[in-house]
Amino acid sequence: FKRLGAPGVPNVFKWLCRSPVVLEGVLEMLEVNVTSAGVRVDLLKEAAAVAVASRAVPGSGLSKAVDQWLLHGSLPDSNTLCTGAAPSDIASDSSLVLACRGYSWQVANAAYTITDEQIRTISALGLSDPELLDLTLATALFSALAIIEPISAAVAPISIIGG
Repeated sequence: FKRLGAPGVPNVFKWLCRSPVVLEGVLEMLEVNVTSAGVRVDLLKEAAAVAVASRAVPGSGLSKAVDQWLLHGSLPDSNTLCTGAAPSDIASDSSLVLACRGYSWQVANAAYTITDEQIRTISALGLSDPELLDLTLATALFSALAIIEPISAAVAPISIIGG
C-alpha cells in the first residue's frame, strides 16, 4: 500500500487475516496484477478508484486508501472519476484514458454487458490484450474488496470497554 501512495492498510485486509489463505491470495493478486502490471500505473489507479467509488459504502477505508493513491499520482479523486465514467458508451470514447474509465466502471458494475466491439475500440486506442487483462483484474479485485468491506465491518468483533 505504501508503494501505491497510501499511508495505511484498509481494515478489510485486517479482517481477511482470519482466513490466511484468502488474504495471501488477495495480496498476491495485488502484488502481481497491480504493482507489477504492464498497464500504465495511472490507468490502473483510476480503474481501482472507479471500482471502489462505484461499489464502496460511505466512509470506506478502502476509498480513503485509493484516494491517497490518486492524490499521490496527481489524479482526480475517485468520486470525480466514477461520475465521469458511469455510464459511458465506450465505443464513442476517443481517448484511451476515458475509454479505460468507462470500461472500468462497466467491469465493476455490469461486466456481463461488455461487448467485443468495446474491446476492439480499447485495443485500437492502444491497450494491448495483456494490459487489458491487467486492467480488468485490478478493477474486478478492487470491486470485490469494496463489496466485502462492509461485511467485514459487520462481522468484526466488538470491543467492550471496561468489560
